[in-house]
Amino acid sequence: MKGKLNFPEWKNWLIVLIFMGVFIFPRVFSLGTYATADEPAYLRSSGSFYYLLKEGRFAETDLIIHPGVINLWAGALGYYTTLPEYAEHPLAQYPISDLHFRQIIERSGHVQMELLAISRAMTVLIQALILGAALFYGLRVLGRWPAVIGFSLICFDPFYFANSRILQPDGILAASILLSVLAYLDYLKTGKRSSLLVSGAAAGLGWLSKLVGIVLGPMILGVGGYAWWRNHRGDRRKAFVLFRDLALWLVIALIVFAALWPVMWVEPITTLVANFKQTFLLSSEVNSPMFFNGRLNQEGEFGLGYFYYYLVAIYNYTTPLILFGLGLLGVFWRGRKASEQEKLSFAAVGLSIVLLIFLTVMTFSSKKAERYVVTAFILLDLLAGVGYWFLVNKVLTAYPRVRSWAAAGGMVVIIGLQALLVLNTAPYYHSYFNPMRGSSERFSQQFQVGWGEGLDEAARYLNEQEGIKGKTVFTWYSATFDLFYNQRSIEFHIPPTLLDVQFEEIMTGDYAIVYISQWQRQPETKLIQFLIDKEPEYTVNINGFEYVKVYNLNTLRAEPGD
Repeated sequence: MKGKLNFPEWKNWLIVLIFMGVFIFPRVFSLGTYATADEPAYLRSSGSFYYLLKEGRFAETDLIIHPGVINLWAGALGYYTTLPEYAEHPLAQYPISDLHFRQIIERSGHVQMELLAISRAMTVLIQALILGAALFYGLRVLGRWPAVIGFSLICFDPFYFANSRILQPDGILAASILLSVLAYLDYLKTGKRSSLLVSGAAAGLGWLSKLVGIVLGPMILGVGGYAWWRNHRGDRRKAFVLFRDLALWLVIALIVFAALWPVMWVEPITTLVANFKQTFLLSSEVNSPMFFNGRLNQEGEFGLGYFYYYLVAIYNYTTPLILFGLGLLGVFWRGRKASEQEKLSFAAVGLSIVLLIFLTVMTFSSKKAERYVVTAFILLDLLAGVGYWFLVNKVLTAYPRVRSWAAAGGMVVIIGLQALLVLNTAPYYHSYFNPMRGSSERFSQQFQVGWGEGLDEAARYLNEQEGIKGKTVFTWYSATFDLFYNQRSIEFHIPPTLLDVQFEEIMTGDYAIVYISQWQRQPETKLIQFLIDKEPEYTVNINGFEYVKVYNLNTLRAEPGD
């Protein structure tokens, strides 16, 4: 077709290698700048995982209920490359006290944040490998240009970018699901059994990251069912082949799941039962106050009455460019038979089915958080990439005089703008929100903000104060704060009644560090009401938000009337 982009016939693996380099390079900068709320626990559990592996105590490697196994391997690799002697240290044991853990790290000449940064780098590398494989199949399923555009948007998706460079399972889960789906779509397209095996193996990786990854079962069944209905409706033999191959897919997934989780080598049944119970218990029982859509939910439960939660979350943290690409997909969607666009539309339908099933399943959980649906973000990015390709193809077809390089240049501009949205929030990538949402002040009045960003700056500020040694510091997310603080802080508790009981104790301290999500989740507590009209000694501002306020309690007690 005249005007069609003629992409050079490079080997697909060269494209994959370039993508992996572009994926890794921006993510490895400033890995030690700040930490998120859950990462200290993952870092410590990774040390225990490394120790238990060295000791051969495989039955005890069930450390995190997610189960978060891929992150534990990433963290263990961080110890192996940075502090290999950890497991042989006289204080090393399991379970290990916080004091002994800190002493091992400090006496080795390292700091916890250094270990965390290396472990984060390992998670980036793992995701680069998984997404590189996903791109390989995307090139075959979607075609070179739609895949390149879509994966470039994924690479610089602000929400995925932030969650792909921390020691947390959601980024790896998202990458694993994408690889599994694209490999399965390639199997449906080509009939290659190797693609089916890769899809099953990726499913196993997803399950090891979070047990919610079992949603891949219905996803793959839904895509396979759609392919059968579309191409072989009424053919029972094809239906039998579909279920036979799905059984093989399941076997491969279980083999990978069992092979990479040491506890499965010795106690598989009891471990699985316990983990499934804990996973579904947590998804149905929540007891922490959560702020959402301008209201405080004291129980933190978001049942089916909040069916729109994840739709709002996606809108909050996606980009205008992705929304525009999805709009293009709707406008230019065509179903002409025996055309390249028809084949691309089949892949887009498959991805849409996966997205719909995933969001439906996640909506049934009472425990909700934006990061739980990172998978949805990258699926939408890929679909937006298809939308942009439909536009390019339409323009080149309608206007043959338009040069291919001009169209390619337009896509480079789109991807560059997407990357700019990410880089604009550096190094606090979690502070991004969709600019279409309005001002930062308006956003913080509607949705919960903050996952540890800025606590590092507050800690550095206190470290520089004269006479700080021996002072009593109360803070939110104390384990995260202490990664940067030279001493130990005392944790605020979430339940308001506990804060009321502790108020007098807190007021005998030296500093109170109040975090933005604490203001949102504890507005009526005695401490917040006391501080609401007080001037902080130091404030951390990020992307228009006041994330952290440091109060000198000695100064406040000296004020008249207090």
